[in-house]
Amino acid sequence: MEQLLAALRQLDPLNDDHWTVQGDPKIEAVKQLAGQDVAVDRQAIVSAAPDLNRKSAEQPELLLMNKPAVTQSPTPSVEPEPEIASLPEELTARERAYDLMAGSEGVVRDLLEKQLSGRGLTAQESGLVIKNLSTEQLKILSAGLEDLGLAMNRAVTEMQAEIKQIKLNRAWVNMAINQVEPEQSNQDAIRAYLDNQQKTRLEKAGVRQRILGNLDLRELDHRSKLDQAMARKTERGMNRPQF
Repeated sequence: MEQLLAALRQLDPLNDDHWTVQGDPKIEAVKQLAGQDVAVDRQAIVSAAPDLNRKSAEQPELLLMNKPAVTQSPTPSVEPEPEIASLPEELTARERAYDLMAGSEGVVRDLLEKQLSGRGLTAQESGLVIKNLSTEQLKILSAGLEDLGLAMNRAVTEMQAEIKQIKLNRAWVNMAINQVEPEQSNQDAIRAYLDNQQKTRLEKAGVRQRILGNLDLRELDHRSKLDQAMARKTERGMNRPQF
């Protein structure tokens, strides 16, 4: 335990190789400082120094390291600033993925930005990312991408719900309009057309009746004047007309 504590006290808060993206001590760095004879894992580090992180390492006098801190006078408690871990779980995964991207450089940073923005990577680009990230960093990236996917699914679901509500509102408005001005069905339109045609025929028949009502069709002769004269002559025979 003393060797582990001594190794933890040697961690440099300014050295990126000593800390993870979340600010926890890197297990490999502690192993190198403690020596091969000391068993080092995450649980052992937390048990030895539960308050140790990159920020608190800047003030080693505040760390317990399994022994009480020596102070000359009671020090008022300082409310720690909220960390990413205190945020909701879905935001934590996303923030960690963005922090991983911000801490990367060159092509890897560009590829992470492309991936986190929703654009896919080619097989070659994915291989390059995997090659340049540690297992822990890949887990952070995977959790962040999963969270982004869930957020997009939620957005799609909410949009579908809004579209459904819009359709329901439109149906309600159309129903209200139909109550004021009922919409004609196809059968009603056909029936109205036929009724209108029948009405027109009756009106024409009435006009014809008024015009021809006082006429005797038997008195009408469709023959020409010449044909009428010849017919009269035939009826008369050899007798001359009497005046």
